[in-house]
Amino acid sequence: MRIGSPAAMALVLFMGLATSAVAQRPSERSPRLPVVDDSAWWTGKYKPRDAEWQTVERRSYYVSMRDGVRIAVDVYLPKGLDPTRRLPAILEQTRYYRSTEKDGVCSRSNRAEWFAQRGYAYVIVDVRGTGASFGSRNTEFGAVEVKDGGDIANWIVAQSWSDGKIGATGVSYVGTTAELLLVNHHPAVKAIAPQFAGTDFYEEINLPGGVRNERFIQAWGLGNRTLDAGRIPDLAGGGVPCTVAGIEGAALRTQAIADHSANINSADAQTTLMFRDDSGPGGIVIGDRSTYTQRAAIDRGNVPTYVIESWYDIGYGQGGINRILNSSNPNQRLLIGSWNHGGNYYYAPGIVERTRPAFWIDEELLRFFDAKLKDIDTGFDRDARIRYFTSGVNQWRATQSWPPAGLAMARWCFAANGLLDRNCERTAGTDSYAVRADPQTGSTSRWDTALRGPVNYPDRRDQAAKLLTYTTPSLDHAMEVTGQPIVHLTMTSSAPDGNVIAYLEEVRPDGAVYYVSEGLLRLSHSKPGKKPYRTLTPGHSHLRADSLGDVSGKRLAIDFGMLPLSHVFAKGSSIRLSLAGADGTRFAGTAGGATWQVFRGGAKLSRVDLPAKPSN
Repeated sequence: MRIGSPAAMALVLFMGLATSAVAQRPSERSPRLPVVDDSAWWTGKYKPRDAEWQTVERRSYYVSMRDGVRIAVDVYLPKGLDPTRRLPAILEQTRYYRSTEKDGVCSRSNRAEWFAQRGYAYVIVDVRGTGASFGSRNTEFGAVEVKDGGDIANWIVAQSWSDGKIGATGVSYVGTTAELLLVNHHPAVKAIAPQFAGTDFYEEINLPGGVRNERFIQAWGLGNRTLDAGRIPDLAGGGVPCTVAGIEGAALRTQAIADHSANINSADAQTTLMFRDDSGPGGIVIGDRSTYTQRAAIDRGNVPTYVIESWYDIGYGQGGINRILNSSNPNQRLLIGSWNHGGNYYYAPGIVERTRPAFWIDEELLRFFDAKLKDIDTGFDRDARIRYFTSGVNQWRATQSWPPAGLAMARWCFAANGLLDRNCERTAGTDSYAVRADPQTGSTSRWDTALRGPVNYPDRRDQAAKLLTYTTPSLDHAMEVTGQPIVHLTMTSSAPDGNVIAYLEEVRPDGAVYYVSEGLLRLSHSKPGKKPYRTLTPGHSHLRADSLGDVSGKRLAIDFGMLPLSHVFAKGSSIRLSLAGADGTRFAGTAGGATWQVFRGGAKLSRVDLPAKPSN
């Protein structure tokens, strides 16, 4: 495995909690990197609490589950805590080692230390079949793992330091475990904050639009396989899961890791999966592991829930919107920023290098948990239900419902000479496109950030010759687009199948072309159908029975949504829609060499509808 490969990146980044002991806001972590001011809307009105304690101690335990399997647990507490003092707990359940040991030293979680200094017990757990915990796993987010969360909650409230209140949070996998904790309906769980976590793993990361995200599937599978073997290779930083303190800690860790040899690997489980209802080893269906399938159980208790997502974190911004559209929980809130996976880097159209945000998520989590677990008036309960960041003007916006008021679909039809035209009757015709395998978005795209890297897209003007492009005239006023654009294509393909990738781009007056959003669809999956939850875009079931099979030569009418965004296109810029059949080697099923015929002319043929309004 070569250094810098996606596999090596996965191993480095899946170390997860192997971070420095000193918490820092993102803008201070890399002094040489540029910083964008996306400071919180409450800046100057609310001040996060200072630390009550300067030092923190970490204790480790094995906690037995209802079936006797022992789970490794770390607890961070203020050092010197008065024995009569009781604290609320914040729980993280991770698949990526609660702590990594290297050269005899165990890493400490900066977030856990920061919260413990402010009067919380912070509990981090190696979920069953991972890290130093015993047991094995036949799937991710399995029913047994979810029930373990209830056992851990029972253990927490029985501790002498517990005040009986529990919150849960985490990024990515750990965010999903926080949400699934609610399935147990444990009375002590009073608030959760899933961060950068999906609701539909089929649609938002593994097979968006039925297009297989092969690079991620393989890299994540390799990362999990390596972690389950109990040692991170030196080229990825090195380390083993930290032991549970005690004279037999190393021996118990060895026994636990031996249990993990029975784990079913995530990539192996998806080797043949293409449709939502396909099953892997043990008959497990990929869709059944997503939280949308548990929505009624998750919402039943109306537990205060603060979901934190990003427009540019794989497809999870879409997941955040779909979650709140389908939730019956009146206490659910949503925050959508303009960051990478994890919120450590900022992205907006025109950002071509690593850039830090001013916004610090830990402070926002403190505002939420202080309100819900400590009954401190932080202003959180008076805030809007949804906050979202609009790039181009760099503003936080507020709305009580989605979509926000004031937007209307602006129809731009494909026209001759590569134009997007508001007059859909002006020109009719056909555009031919020879599908190429070499278009690409680079190695720091929204799909790469699933491994926690930064998001930035280079100037894409050199890609235009590889794509089928349609561009508006220069805008005579700034235009805000917020929500999900909808692409309508009438086309044929000479290939039996293939992928359609539609890019929304901003063309600046100097000719630079910057990525704004994209949408994907597998041609054989393009039959209109119902998704298993409410959305604001045309649906496709992605069920095997609804496959169109061989589509070669068939005239297809394809409707699909692009990933959501909120961006103001500047006056003098143009809006471009570009079509491709490939993004390098990222997605499986690229039909290089195929020829498309795209039909235009008339409002019923090819066009893009933008949820837009004029902007000042």
